[in-house]
Amino acid sequence: MENSSKIILDLCGGSGSWAYFYKQAGYEVHTITLPDNDVRTFHWDGEQVYGIVAAPPCFPAGTLIMTNNGMIPIEDIKVGGKVLTHTGNFRKVLKTGSKLTNEIVKIKSPVYIETTPEHPFLTIPQSKKWDNLNHKWIRDFGEENWKQIKDVSNNDRLCSVIGNYDSNHTFNEDIWEFIGRYVGDGWSRYHNRAYEIFICCGKSEKDELIDLFDRTKLHYRITEQRTTYRFSLCNKELYNFIQTVGKGALNKHIPAILWNECIEHKKAFIKGFLESDGHVKYNKNSVIWQFSSISKRLLLELRQLLFDVYGESSQITYCKRNKMDLIEGRKVFTHDLYILRFLKVPTKKRYDIRIDNKVWYKHKEIKTELLDRPVLVYNLEVDVDNSYVANTYVVHNCESFSNARRDKVVYNPSMDRQTGLDIVNACLRIIDECKPKFWALENPATGDLEKYLGKPTMTFQPYEYGDAYAKSTALWGNFNIPPKIYNSKNRPAGLKGLYVRPGRNYPSLAFQHKSAMYKIPQFAPFYDYIKTDYDLRSITPPKFSYYFYLNNQ
Repeated sequence: MENSSKIILDLCGGSGSWAYFYKQAGYEVHTITLPDNDVRTFHWDGEQVYGIVAAPPCFPAGTLIMTNNGMIPIEDIKVGGKVLTHTGNFRKVLKTGSKLTNEIVKIKSPVYIETTPEHPFLTIPQSKKWDNLNHKWIRDFGEENWKQIKDVSNNDRLCSVIGNYDSNHTFNEDIWEFIGRYVGDGWSRYHNRAYEIFICCGKSEKDELIDLFDRTKLHYRITEQRTTYRFSLCNKELYNFIQTVGKGALNKHIPAILWNECIEHKKAFIKGFLESDGHVKYNKNSVIWQFSSISKRLLLELRQLLFDVYGESSQITYCKRNKMDLIEGRKVFTHDLYILRFLKVPTKKRYDIRIDNKVWYKHKEIKTELLDRPVLVYNLEVDVDNSYVANTYVVHNCESFSNARRDKVVYNPSMDRQTGLDIVNACLRIIDECKPKFWALENPATGDLEKYLGKPTMTFQPYEYGDAYAKSTALWGNFNIPPKIYNSKNRPAGLKGLYVRPGRNYPSLAFQHKSAMYKIPQFAPFYDYIKTDYDLRSITPPKFSYYFYLNNQ
């Protein structure tokens, strides 16, 4: 059988990297991928298919929705859950959905968000009128109304809302201040049957932290480190509770039960967090609280908490940092930083206006952008109020969907769990319909697909086939497994110029910038395809592709 008469289907393979050597050998390769084709609606009606290779997407997080348990990514919202609405009440979610679009709107305001042009936001028009009594111009506000974001003008203000919560009491104020301090500067461990909690502070803050621990009546001990003091205690009940705030600075968030605590307890938590990951700046006519964290979720939740407690708005800015930094002579891996600024004592000239339980603020820029490739966007249908709060903005139900991608506009066909599984199932349907001689489905070995497809047929690292970088990959299917050439002990030297994470001695493709493609010679055929970091990381390792081809032809 001549190669030219052999048909290969490449499903979800935007770059064509997996089927590249089949195409070079004269096979008839058909690439089925967005934006031209969607595997979920694709049906093959041609001649017998010889082989199928597929690389469906994996499943990341997105836009944060305010619920009665804190902020949750929109793709994780379930029917029956409760979300905050424009009335300040919590209503049930009746329906969730998603779709693809290639047109988005970027909003730069106190908080950055992306959405579709037709998505309605709650707005209020602002104008000026003359005050005859005081002989000056004053601001005048009209009626609040829903506007599609594409129609919002410079005279419109966007909205955040203060939530109405049930009132519960668990810990006292001192314990909540301790928890706030822990969220900023604490960690915990279970070691030698001991439930240990640690909090560090600068040497100038020792007396302040001693006072807090004494007020909590917790038994503790202090050890002096080179630049800090470390406070430690053992308490099983408190240890079990603080596991609910997340582990590691990147994953921490406000405890769910705090939303239903009284105002005094919320203030105590804010105070503790301010003393750990914040500072106070005194200007001539104002007092500014500034908080910093690598957890965007934590600061978005804090912004909502400040609304609820003080009825004032705050601003979150994003600071991009180098992936690696030098701290006290050591190279450490760093994350990008988010900074929240809150005017505790506002200036006389107010930019944000509170009317009843809503805070209205100006937007800096609203910009529409057309993308070369579509992205997945999401929507919720909410009972009674038909609205919800996304990244602290009040938005309405919409036949279009609010964008749930990460902050940057990148084509990342990563999706919510259900949509991702729909694509996997579509690939399996096509395989069943075509009954090829061989088929293989690729996904990250660290992903969730094993939960649905079972143990993979094989797992490999690119360096095991001669690609000098790491990227743990799993394959499911019916194919001849290509023999591995190298292992972790005799692997080829890592490519020069590729970023290597601190504490590691070998580059991983998962942490490379798109510019790294020029340092990987075998990526040359795909330069035109690689536009983003995701595109780079989605390339099937070329040397593995070659050995796969040799063993499956």
